[in-house]
Amino acid sequence: MLGFFKRVKANADVRRLRRRTDDVRSPGGFAALCRSLIGQGRWSEALAVARDGVRRYPRALELADHLRLLWLRVGRDETQAAEAALEASPTEEAFERLVDLHLEGGELDLAVEVAERFAAAFPGSGDAAVAAAEAYGRRFARDLTAADGAAALAACRRAAGLRPGDADLRCASAEILLMAGAVGAARRELEAAVALAPSHEDAARRLAELPPAEPLATDEDEEAASLVAVEREDRPSAAWMASWPREQDAEAARRALFDELTLFARVAGVRRVAWIDAALRASASQHAEAEESAGDPFVESADVLRTALCFGAKRIGLGAVQEAELAAAGGRVLAYAGAGALLLVDVEPQVRTADLAARARDFVARHDAACEDRRHA
Repeated sequence: MLGFFKRVKANADVRRLRRRTDDVRSPGGFAALCRSLIGQGRWSEALAVARDGVRRYPRALELADHLRLLWLRVGRDETQAAEAALEASPTEEAFERLVDLHLEGGELDLAVEVAERFAAAFPGSGDAAVAAAEAYGRRFARDLTAADGAAALAACRRAAGLRPGDADLRCASAEILLMAGAVGAARRELEAAVALAPSHEDAARRLAELPPAEPLATDEDEEAASLVAVEREDRPSAAWMASWPREQDAEAARRALFDELTLFARVAGVRRVAWIDAALRASASQHAEAEESAGDPFVESADVLRTALCFGAKRIGLGAVQEAELAAAGGRVLAYAGAGALLLVDVEPQVRTADLAARARDFVARHDAACEDRRHA
């Protein structure tokens, strides 16, 4: 009888959490739903939730960890069988299957490795080029390294050369270029997609949404400069810039962000917070509500720190830093990086940071997702 009531409560919790992820669209909501399903032994459902969460929040660390660990439990046998099949008979189908499984499990480095082997074994295969484009593109979205961006573009173009009538490949190239901020080159890819398939609604819509930009001398110059800039995080990508609310919505979005910063600064153990993105620089403290704070040394340090942390990590092959904890005089500073943005939290020396970290990750990931939602609205 007691077991029955426990199951009823657990199922009610799952329904509540599912509604939460639908309504709030929070990485914390996805993670909580994963934990609840795991606690009930519903591994496959938890894996599906983790996969949906990572698809929506590709830089959310807790969700990525859930996905990898759940895949080890649920998908390990399938992956091992695919590895054995590839070893026994290295066909295009076997390579493609293993790349897909690594991508499903969030193992992007392994997906890239297998995709490279696939492309080397079948240099004339469109499927091999598409697999490489997908693997490198997913890793570029996570790590924002110039090398991955260039490799993803090269694979897209190799695939387009092998499948010249495929407008989706042109759209894929445009997405990578927009992530890097190469608007002129992305525009030409989308124009080519529309020319190939005039009824391609997605290509036409994205073309109409593109922000204005001054292209460089050639597409190649623009791509190279943009990939370096996004790796250095000198500026946000064009895709992010295009997502900032239009004038009629900007004040409401700004006010909501200020309100959340103010609440964050009131959490026990937090002394002040700073936020920077393409549109504003703001700060709040225990004693002051959030306000625009251009020129505030704490806010300006967030900008310097974002560039130094993210670019430094990429230069040594670690990919983009998503969070860091730094010792400071009289306390600690927590840094959480998003797409073209950074949240800096100054905390008391002895405060426990687990709850603060979860809140900060949620804040940054929701900001990234809201930008993506607006871009595709």
